[in-house]
Amino acid sequence: MTTGSLTMAPAPSRGVATLAIVSSAACWGLATVMSKGALSVLPPLSLVTVQLITSVTLTWVLILAINGIPRIDRAARRAALNGILEPGLSYVVGMQGLALTSASSASLIGATEPVLSLGLLFLLFRVKSKQRDILAIILAVIGAGCVTVTGGEDGTGQFAGDMLIVGGTLFAALYVVLSSRLSEHAPPLLMAGMQQGLGLIVVAIAAAVALSLGWEQISRWPTMGEWLFIIASGLVQHAIAFWLYLIAVRTIPVQQASLFLTLVPVFGVGGAVLFLGEPLSTMQVAGSALILVALLVASVDRKKILKRDRPPL
Repeated sequence: MTTGSLTMAPAPSRGVATLAIVSSAACWGLATVMSKGALSVLPPLSLVTVQLITSVTLTWVLILAINGIPRIDRAARRAALNGILEPGLSYVVGMQGLALTSASSASLIGATEPVLSLGLLFLLFRVKSKQRDILAIILAVIGAGCVTVTGGEDGTGQFAGDMLIVGGTLFAALYVVLSSRLSEHAPPLLMAGMQQGLGLIVVAIAAAVALSLGWEQISRWPTMGEWLFIIASGLVQHAIAFWLYLIAVRTIPVQQASLFLTLVPVFGVGGAVLFLGEPLSTMQVAGSALILVALLVASVDRKKILKRDRPPL
C-alpha cells in the first residue's frame, strides 16, 4: 500500500490501544473547551476550516517526511471516504450547534454517542452487544449526564442548536462504527490524513457557501495570539485526536471504543475547571467516578468480540 517506513504495523497491544483511546478522548474533551472559546473570534464554519487546514497540513507534512509520496490502494481510498462523516459532516453540523447552544448541553447530547453507536452497529451489521458492554455503557452515559447536566451557561441553549448537535452526534456515531471495520486498510497516520483531507473539502465548501450568502461574517481579523490558539485547537481536536483514535480501534472493538468516548465530557469539564475557572460540583465528581466504574466493569473480561468474529464489510 505504501513505500518506505510508513507501513501497516501490527495492531497495538491492549495497553497501548487503551492509552491511545483515552488520550484521544482527552484531546476531544479539551478541544471542545478550546473551540467554544475560539468561536468568539471566528464563526463556526470558518473556525473548523482553519482548524482542519492546520491539521491536514501537519499530518501530510509528517506523512511525506516519513515516507515520501505514498501509494494508496482502492481499499484505502474507500476507507478514506469515512472522513466525509467525521470531521466533515459531523463538524459542519455540530459546530453550528455549539455556537447556538451551551457547552454543557452539547456535551450532554454528545454523551449519547455510545448508545447511538451500538444501535447503528446492530442495524448495519447485526452485531449484538454483550450484556456487560450494555451495562457498562448505560452506567457511563448516566455518569456523563451527571458530569454535564450541572453548570454550564445560563439558559442560552436553543432547540435548533440542540438538534444540530444531535445530527452531528449521529454522524460521529456512524464514523465510529465504520472506522472499526476500515482501520486496517491503511496505517493510522495516513488514514487520518486522507479522512481529514476529505473532511476539509466538505467543511470548506460549506464555509464558502455560508460566507458568500452572508450566513457567516468575520467581523474582525484575529490577532497573532488568537491565530496561535486556533491553530493549537485544530491540532488537538483533529490531527492528534483522530490519529490516536485510529491507532486504538485496530485493537479495541467498537462497543468498547464507544464506551471510552464517554470520557470526553469528563475531560471537557476538567478543562473548563482548569482553564476557564468554572466551579466543579459534587454531581460532576460523582458522574466522573461512575464513568470510571463503567470502564472497570467493561475491563473485567478481556475475552471480547475478536476481529475475526466480526462480519465482513
